[in-house]
Amino acid sequence: MRPLPAAARSPRPHRRAGGSTTNARLRRRIRKWLSGRRYRVMHELTTGLPTDRRRRLSSDAPMTALTQQAAALLRRRFAPPLIAGAVVLLALILEMAGTRAAMLGLGGLLVVVTAATMRLHRRLAAAQVFDARIVGAIDCIDHGFGMFDAEDRLVLCNQRYREIYRRHGPDANSRMAEIGMTLRELIQLRIENGLNVVPAGQSVERYIAERIEGIRSARQHVWRTADGRWFTITTAPVPDGGWVTVWTEITRIKHAEEERRSLEMQLHNAQKLEAIGTLAGGMAHDLNNAMVPLLALTKLAIEATPEGSRERRRLQLVHKGDERAREVAAQMLAFSREEKVETAPVDFPAVLREAMELLRVSLPATIRLETRILPVPPIVANAGQLSQVIVNLVTNASQAIGSAMGVIDVSLEPSAPPAVVGAKGGSWIRLAVADTGCGMDEATRRRIFEPFFTTKQVGQGTGLGLSVVHGIVSAHGGTIEVSSRPGDGTRFDILLPAA
Repeated sequence: MRPLPAAARSPRPHRRAGGSTTNARLRRRIRKWLSGRRYRVMHELTTGLPTDRRRRLSSDAPMTALTQQAAALLRRRFAPPLIAGAVVLLALILEMAGTRAAMLGLGGLLVVVTAATMRLHRRLAAAQVFDARIVGAIDCIDHGFGMFDAEDRLVLCNQRYREIYRRHGPDANSRMAEIGMTLRELIQLRIENGLNVVPAGQSVERYIAERIEGIRSARQHVWRTADGRWFTITTAPVPDGGWVTVWTEITRIKHAEEERRSLEMQLHNAQKLEAIGTLAGGMAHDLNNAMVPLLALTKLAIEATPEGSRERRRLQLVHKGDERAREVAAQMLAFSREEKVETAPVDFPAVLREAMELLRVSLPATIRLETRILPVPPIVANAGQLSQVIVNLVTNASQAIGSAMGVIDVSLEPSAPPAVVGAKGGSWIRLAVADTGCGMDEATRRRIFEPFFTTKQVGQGTGLGLSVVHGIVSAHGGTIEVSSRPGDGTRFDILLPAA
């Protein structure tokens, strides 16, 4: 029998040629894999710790809030079994250290970890797809949606929410809300874009703190921006300590409610005017009957007095007043029956002079009535209604002055056409009535022509004087301009087209 070779008699196991080279190559592959991206992703997803504190996974592949939440769920589900398996395999490797079984065990560990990593990658990819679908769905809704974390930082929002923070909504020159902003920064952005206005005497920091406290405490509230938009804001908490908010614009609803209230008020006023018209018709009939003997007796008294005497002039003035009262009664009857008032070319200066003679007698001695009448072309109007306009304006001016010393200035002059839509060209005339009374603020000025609106005490005014003036001027195709300030008096400018 031939003796065995020396290699066969060696107690050490047989090693193939080039074995050390193979092991070195395997170690390089392991080191390369451990330093690769897949291992870093797996390590962070399973342990939640970065492989390099100077370079976190978020710097390589940022994830949105939903993807991060999905990754956290995957870590909680897969981290314990992976860690346990890795510990068992490492223990086996240490037991078999220095043998070929150690290398095989390490290879098995790498296979297990690689399989787990691939599974995590698939789950993470599915979470990212789901994230994209959710974000796309949120962007499609017409409501502003925002999600905040526990530190009040915006982590997710749709385009509508970002655009709400712009000035007047679509203003492209103003900044929008951006993901990453805190609630404090968003309120500062509102102030910057003019959506919130800090009250006078209050600091910005105090105002922002109050707004933050109000947002945190209220689940739902209605907010009106400084540029006139209305929103219903709903907030709700989420399990991770953050909260979500939904903004619904209700500007059109608010405008519809205001229009409905305005229409209800107009209907209420129309019902009042209808009742007043019925009452005015009866009063005008009785007044007309009472004026018949007064006119007849006054005319007889005028004929009995000498021509040119003072008594005759006074009686003539009384007779003119009686005729005006009869015309007013006729207008009240026409108003109650909704009849069309007759118009004709009128000499406005003559009507104004006649009205001034009647008003000078009725005004207190503390009020000086000044007139300035320039030649103007005739107008097509009703003389009785023009007198009613003059009397109402001068009477209101006298009541604004009260018992104090004051001046009422009445002027009539040619004018250019008013700068309003629909005004016809040609010649116009201007009747101006100015007083040195108490004046009025802007809120009162906007309502002076409303029926039944009055600033006088109960029993001293009906609130119909200026509304009647506005109706007469509008019926004649004219306009009214009012300028007033508290303490500086009031001026009415009435523009009427010439014939």
